[in-house]
Parts: sequence; structure tokens; C-alpha cells
Amino acid sequence: MTLTSLLGKVSKRVWALTAIATATVAIPAGLLAWGPDRPTFTMAHPADHVTFNSITDNPVQGDERNFVQIRNVTTNSKFSESESLVAGNEYEVYVFYHNDAASNLNDAAHNYKGIATGAYMKAELPASVAAGSTGTINGYVGASNSSPSQVWDEATVKNTTGGAMDIRIESGSAKITNNGKTNGKTLPDAIFSTGTPLGYDALDGKVPGCTQYSGYVTYRFKADQPNFTVAKTVSAHDQNKFGENVDAKAGDLVDFLIQYKNTGTTQQDNVVIRDTLPAHLSYVAGSTYVSNSATGNKFQSIKADTVTQQGVNIGSYAPGAGGFVKFTAKVDTENNLACGTNKFT
Repeated sequence: MTLTSLLGKVSKRVWALTAIATATVAIPAGLLAWGPDRPTFTMAHPADHVTFNSITDNPVQGDERNFVQIRNVTTNSKFSESESLVAGNEYEVYVFYHNDAASNLNDAAHNYKGIATGAYMKAELPASVAAGSTGTINGYVGASNSSPSQVWDEATVKNTTGGAMDIRIESGSAKITNNGKTNGKTLPDAIFSTGTPLGYDALDGKVPGCTQYSGYVTYRFKADQPNFTVAKTVSAHDQNKFGENVDAKAGDLVDFLIQYKNTGTTQQDNVVIRDTLPAHLSYVAGSTYVSNSATGNKFQSIKADTVTQQGVNIGSYAPGAGGFVKFTAKVDTENNLACGTNKFT
């Protein structure tokens, strides 16, 4: 079970990926969150039974108990134990697996006791990471005849922004890399729920002991952050000179313009705009107009007179898109206003 036998069968492309991972494991395993606590082995003295990720001096992986890492694909960062989430960025998770049984236990003379059966991998990610919080990404590897039956390790993602960050797994992105016939195969999305079988010649759960039969799985996700802005301005009726304030007399009409924009990284559906008018201003029936891409970015009248009640639905918007709502209100008559200047917000 030598490093030479492993590298001799790995293509240059695969080795390049493995080399990236090796740069990230120079961290004492005692400082990391992994489990369960278990006996460890070395390359010179491998296990006498099926066990996963328990060798401490793997020349490629280092301490195998540290087998989950993450990198930011968008910024092309190296694999590490933690990444900060940036809205819209893509991330890749790396999960290593190695049956540490001695290679001579794979043969009939030893009743194939070195071959893992029912070997699998499972990934666990948070759906969302709250503002100012840290999320945990877990990787699980195990087999029906391994001891312990399952091992796990974690990487973390930090959200340093002021809003929640959603994690969107990329369907079909999980791929296995090894020296066998399954190299480059896409793993089913079941890896993110119940887990999925590993394998060397086939994805049948059989993984012989020795570094030659080890490998890793990578998968990707994107960080999404729902967000939007709303701005409201006012103008004298039909003047289209919108600003923060306007002077009006009793009985005058004024126009309000509300601008919505999707400033997040995920589509927002069924956007509803509702306005609350102050006392002494009343909505003018039939005065609501909407402008967005569906209207050719021109204001079109709508039948609903609900903008100051339950609101009006102005549709769905991709990141960066937006729309406008415009309507008219009337200032009360003098009899209902206090003497002097009245300020309505």
C-alpha cells in the first residue's frame, strides 16, 4: 500500500485536484471537529479490519480524520476548513474516503475481510445561515462491515452580512474521483439526504482496502441572499417631478411613485406593493399604474384599487430586476385641516 501505486494510476488531472486538497490539511486533527473518537493507524501499519479515514500520515491527505474541506469557486480559493459566504458566489465541497484495511486482506485467503461492503457517503448542509452566524457542512462515510460503522467530519461557512444567506445545492454536481471504473461518475442527489453508495469498479458499495482504492467526492452549492429595496417619492399631479416632498393646497391631487428592486441573488415571486396613506390623504379610485418589463417598462393602468388596502401584486422579478407603482391621492378640504401648515408623512 504505497503512494507510488496510487499515483501511478491517477491521471494528471485527478492528481492536480488531489494536490489542491493536500494544501489544506496541515491543521492538527485535535483542533478540528470530527468523530467518532476511534483507533488510528499509519501507512506502515494499516488496520486489520475495515475502517474509514483513520490513518494519520497519509502522504496525500495528511490526517484522514480531517476529510471535509471547502473552497470558493468564484474567487478560485484553495480548499480550507472554513469559507465566508458571499451572495451569488459558488462553492465546492471536498469529501475524502479511504478504507484503511491492509491490502493483503482483500483476497480469498483472508475471506475478503479487507473489502468494505455497503460503503456509502452522505452530505449534510444547512438550508440557510442566519446573519452573523456560522453554518456546519458535514460529511459522513461508512460501511455495513466497518468499525466504527460511520465516521464524520465538518467544514464551516460564515455569514458576516446583515441578512440570512440561503444555501442552494446544485443538483447533479456530486462527482466521484478515484482510480477505478467509477472515476468521474455523477452521484445521485440522494447523497444530500439518505446517502449514496461508493465503489471502485461499480457504485455497488464495495471498496477494497488500500490507498489505490481511495478517492473523493466533490459537489457544489451557491450562496443566495434574498433582498430588495423600496423607495417612495411624491410629485404634484401630472408634473412627473418626483422627490422627497411637495407643497400642496387643500383639495389638490398629488402622485406617489413607489420603486421596488430585487437586490438579492434569487428570484422573488408574487411581489406585493402596499402603501399606507396618512390621515387627510385619500386614494383616488382608478389611479394605479404599474411599470415593469411585462409592460415594456411603460406605465399601464390596472383595475385593482387595492394599493392602499391589501396591496397589488406586480409579478415576479429576477435578481437585479424591478418595477414601479404609481397612484394618485387627494388632499382633504380646508374644513378638515388645521389652520396653517399641515405636514403629512
